[in-house]
Amino acid sequence: MLFGIDIGGTNIKFGFVDDDGIIVEKHSVATKAHEGRNAVIDRIVSIASELADTAATMNPSAAVNRDTGLPIGICVPGIVDPLSRHVLKPPNLQGWDDVHLGEIVESGTGRRVTATVENDANAAALAEYHLGAGKGHADFLYITLGTGIGGGVILNGRLYTGPHGEAGEIGHTVIDWRASYAGRTPSYRTGVLEELAGNAGIVRRYVDATGRVDVKDVETIAAMAKNGDEAAKKILEETGTIVGLGICSAFAVLGLHRAVVGGGVSKSDVIMNSIVKTVRERAIPTIARDATVVRAHFLDDAGLVGSAMLNRLSLPLHS
Repeated sequence: MLFGIDIGGTNIKFGFVDDDGIIVEKHSVATKAHEGRNAVIDRIVSIASELADTAATMNPSAAVNRDTGLPIGICVPGIVDPLSRHVLKPPNLQGWDDVHLGEIVESGTGRRVTATVENDANAAALAEYHLGAGKGHADFLYITLGTGIGGGVILNGRLYTGPHGEAGEIGHTVIDWRASYAGRTPSYRTGVLEELAGNAGIVRRYVDATGRVDVKDVETIAAMAKNGDEAAKKILEETGTIVGLGICSAFAVLGLHRAVVGGGVSKSDVIMNSIVKTVRERAIPTIARDATVVRAHFLDDAGLVGSAMLNRLSLPLHS
């Protein structure tokens, strides 16, 4: 069994999966990020200890000990330094400017676990590479659409993060260069892909276009589009165009021809069709002629499966 913890701004999912990526057991607790960094970290350490207890119960003959520790994969939003396992400035966890999460979890559990820490989109990209829509493809871009927009890059069959963990952050691709960042905090998020096509950006654009302040979530907009609401359909099509442009930019820089799109927003056929159309029309010709954009295999539980998959790899994670 492979054990994983998926830390989100709202919930922490944890459990274990088998070698085929099938979730055998899954649990979820509220993150309660508003309680502060230390409270959330204590919650994570408690979960890691619970998983170590579970592992020892499942296989007493290979009981977890202080020398080896139970291998647990942990994924988290934000930048993760691949060598030090430091988590840097996750967007949904205030106060986590620089947290040495791997060491904290290991010491907090009495060295009963060995923690591998990775960005959540990178972990999901690995899950897709081993068992999902990226299986059999040595090179592709993974992008997740939801509250935020994250990405992971698989090159030559390995996860590429760059030397400090920043690679793959497609959500920070600047789309609207005209947007003013004067007085904006943080300024680097102005006019970027995530601001325009993340959940909040989609809702904001729909409200601005229609004046419908009662619409609060993307699911409602998607349902309205299915029921013939032309304004909702237009916003979703525009969202696909925006995401498609970001993918075209990433393709041009990396020379990739395949994108795997995950996250809750990718469930919209309108958005997916618009992404495909944009890539075919706007990618450079040598890429556009055989570019492929597919929906991810793992959607709602990509982070949990991906975090567990971190411990399946026999090769180094990073190029």
